[in-house]
Amino acid sequence: MRRVLRPGGTVAITVWAGASELFISLAGALSRHVSEEVGRKSLAPFKYAGITTLSDRLSDIGFEEVGVQKLSVVREIYDPETAIPKEILANPVGPEVSQAGPAVMRQIVDDVLSDLAHCIDGPKLIAPQVANLIAGKACN
Repeated sequence: MRRVLRPGGTVAITVWAGASELFISLAGALSRHVSEEVGRKSLAPFKYAGITTLSDRLSDIGFEEVGVQKLSVVREIYDPETAIPKEILANPVGPEVSQAGPAVMRQIVDDVLSDLAHCIDGPKLIAPQVANLIAGKACN
């Protein structure tokens, strides 16, 4: 990244700051209805362990003013009955869930919507998520 960025340019990297309530609920339902392994694998995008060293690494390779801040992202998922299966199928565990069949997918969706009933606002599911933003400027 440093090699291709012009001097004074900024690099910005985002890394999830843990799984949201939506993905924790989804992992629980996947564990119950497909397998514990599938539930665990569905949380992989939220398990990056290098966040504490990433800013140091950017400094080491020639970035200045490196900082980390939390960003809150609020996902508004319209028509969650349709959107949740699409979310699952877009995940790396999607093929395993698809093999389990439509009845299992229905159970997963029902579980998630039950767990997150307090997050439903009319036709949408409100799913807050937090990410880390790591940014730094390329040295001149």
